[in-house]
Amino acid sequence: MTFDEPAVTGVVTSVFENMLGVPAAFSADHAEPLDQVSVVACVQIGGTWNGAVVLEFTEPLAKRIAALMFGSPSNDATPAEICDAAGELANMIGGALKTRVPEPAQLSLPAVTQGANLRLSILGGAQVRRLEYACEGMVFDVRIEECAPGAAKAHASGARAAAHA
Repeated sequence: MTFDEPAVTGVVTSVFENMLGVPAAFSADHAEPLDQVSVVACVQIGGTWNGAVVLEFTEPLAKRIAALMFGSPSNDATPAEICDAAGELANMIGGALKTRVPEPAQLSLPAVTQGANLRLSILGGAQVRRLEYACEGMVFDVRIEECAPGAAKAHASGARAAAHA
């Protein structure tokens, strides 16, 4: 099983082009999180391999993605549409990456949160890869975490996430 940059980038670019009709270009392989994350979407993979796929977006890009997905002007995307779009992207990208782990493997439903300066910790998780992509001049991160069996539990932190946890 491998989550190298070319494999993850192939999945991310395919999902963005097929679902949204826009390119997403790889821009950096790094360990530092983005500043100003306001939408986080996560799916977990459980089975022989346990872990999570986390997408982190700034608010302007999350609104643009929702507008592209639902065919509305960018500024008219509702919070529900933003959550739906981010969750669907996490589901599609996570589902495609799930094929890279040994069977059996199951994909969770997506979890999405919105707020200010969010960080999502996967309890018991260790970061395998954090890749940055650019879409229409804005950046987002795709993070992959590996967990010990039974340890893949999401823990959200941040102003709004803490209020809803």
